Amino acid sequence: MVKLGICLLFVVQALGMSVDKTINSLAERVAKSQVRKGTKFFPPFSYYNQFGSYPSEIKINFNGILEAHLLRDGIGFLDSNCFVTLWINIILLEAQRYSPKPPAPSEEQLRLALSAISSYHDRNRAFNESIFVFWPQSYNSSTDAWVCGPVNLGGLAREEAKFNDFIEKLLNDLGLEFLWKKIGAILQELNGLVKAFRIPADFDDTLVNVGLGAMLANQRDNFPDAYTYWLQNNTNLEFVFESIKKYSYRPFDNSSLDAATIDPRSYFYLREFLYEVANDGYPISLVSTWVENISEDRVLAYKGVAMPFNLNNVDLTVTANVLYGITSAILSQLQLPTKAWFDEDLQAIYLNSSNLIMWQINHNFSSRPDLALTYYPSVYNFFWFVSRTVNLLNSAANFTFPVMAAVKKSLTSALRGAGTKFFLTSVQHDSKDPTLLYFDDFLGNGDVNIEGKLCSLSSNLFSTSKDKDFGLNFSSF
Repeated sequence: MVKLGICLLFVVQALGMSVDKTINSLAERVAKSQVRKGTKFFPPFSYYNQFGSYPSEIKINFNGILEAHLLRDGIGFLDSNCFVTLWINIILLEAQRYSPKPPAPSEEQLRLALSAISSYHDRNRAFNESIFVFWPQSYNSSTDAWVCGPVNLGGLAREEAKFNDFIEKLLNDLGLEFLWKKIGAILQELNGLVKAFRIPADFDDTLVNVGLGAMLANQRDNFPDAYTYWLQNNTNLEFVFESIKKYSYRPFDNSSLDAATIDPRSYFYLREFLYEVANDGYPISLVSTWVENISEDRVLAYKGVAMPFNLNNVDLTVTANVLYGITSAILSQLQLPTKAWFDEDLQAIYLNSSNLIMWQINHNFSSRPDLALTYYPSVYNFFWFVSRTVNLLNSAANFTFPVMAAVKKSLTSALRGAGTKFFLTSVQHDSKDPTLLYFDDFLGNGDVNIEGKLCSLSSNLFSTSKDKDFGLNFSSF
């Protein structure tokens, strides 16, 4: 919501409307969306909505049928998760850097959100280790394990009859009852898919939380209580950085199955990069997605804590968020002494992972962005994440570690070169008004018209807003 608001501001300016008034209205809208009364999962009377969080929806990317866009817009499952609330907090704080500033979030607003976020510490570990999960966890007494998963979607899928009734009623309410025959079979398979959502902790949420802490550290004078609260709930960040090393992908390490094995989807897009690295003759280590390895998965999978396909993977957007978390932690002096945790091994992962991002940008994601961006299909989203790190590095006066200068150089070069070329060649002109520009992404490109031919009924607001976000970060260097 907040990011779409940035795109809206450009429209507002073009129409001569009041920017200040629009910014204030958007800030108020975000504040009002925060859940101030939590509800439990008790369908059809109520669905789980976490107190203090910012709600979102799980959407199914229906395509290939005439009414696909109506289904995408009309069907959604209320979802509470760590990631959305983390990012909205970050964007609210980041917006304070710009002029005109939106109204600052209140200490209460931040405190409630931080309290909700703290509930996502992985309960299969010690609380102070600051390893986070994406969805809420529930305790399974028969396996003595905390299992992560989407509360509402998972609950409905487990009660298949209620789930089908829910969707059928929703379609009837929308006047789309004829669509049930087309999608009923798809939705009935959802229970099997939900089982794949019982995932372990991940480095994405974990390092985005570190980035939030760094941002609060930088604005501690404005939000002292929020910063103190975050510190009290994250007292052992060294464990996070040790875990990055422990679970990193080391393809040339023949001594460890855990380190050298990766999801075939990842290897497929990584292989050309790895061939080049192998020819250079030096070892490599890359950021992985899951805080789990094969040996642990063999034990935990039976308890409901399993990596998808029981394998770790390398997602470029997760990698970008990890790089941001490390960079911001160093520059904000969030965790001291820095030299103790940012050792040679972690510096190698930091450099190798940034070189991977540079290589993939320069080589069009090995022509498989669907594999390279496993959990974030939007290329625009990826570029925005990378630009945030480059903005930080280019804003720094100096570096304690020379490796940061190398990362700054490689990522800046990639964004100035192939990254900028991507945006320039992707821009599209509105068919009715060629002076209006927009950016289109994958969503809706599989739609068909009444003749059964492919057409695009996508929403361009998200991808266009990401272009503007990229531009805001890019303009500083």
